[in-house]
Amino acid sequence: ELPSERDLAVLINLVRQGKLSVAETRARSLVKDFPNHSLGWKVLGLVLFRKGKLSEALAACRSAIQINSLDAEVFNVSGSILVALKEHAEAEFYFKRATELNPSFIQAYHNLGNLFLIRGKFERATTNYRAAITLDPKNPQGYNNLGNACGNQDKTEDAKACYVKAIKLSSGSTESYNNLANILKQTGDQKGALRNYRRSVSLSLLFYHAYN
Repeated sequence: ELPSERDLAVLINLVRQGKLSVAETRARSLVKDFPNHSLGWKVLGLVLFRKGKLSEALAACRSAIQINSLDAEVFNVSGSILVALKEHAEAEFYFKRATELNPSFIQAYHNLGNLFLIRGKFERATTNYRAAITLDPKNPQGYNNLGNACGNQDKTEDAKACYVKAIKLSSGSTESYNNLANILKQTGDQKGALRNYRRSVSLSLLFYHAYN
């Protein structure tokens, strides 16, 4: 027996709407009634992760994997939980598995790149950011992340080019303006650095006033 499509749709919509407490209650009920249904465990794991219940979230994701070991999304969520738990070596395994199961999984490549950046493995971070950019060349965050990896390898010109590309793709990216300013300051372009710092601050103020 399987849960109804309606019940699954309601649960997924609750997660999308950010109604996590209601979603948690429904997901727990779902896995109780249908313990061999992997999607219920996966959604429960995601909800618990977003609520900061990391150990429970990881256990739920592992239950999902036991039922369906070919679901790239649950491996990606598991990796993110493990990063939050500072279990970096195990997180690497899960992110890699997600990309193996789905070689077009853009977010998994970003997550793997971010993990390598945290661990100081900058060349491997670069490889994964480039993979993400190849799959999604219009995503400014990919270029911003790649710029960070290049900057950490003292590849200042490459980093600069990445931040400029990120800004061209999203002129409202305060992070990219700030990162570009940092690189320009390092290379002695004080005027360029100041100009981009000011742009970053002005955008930050615009967003602050827009949402307050």
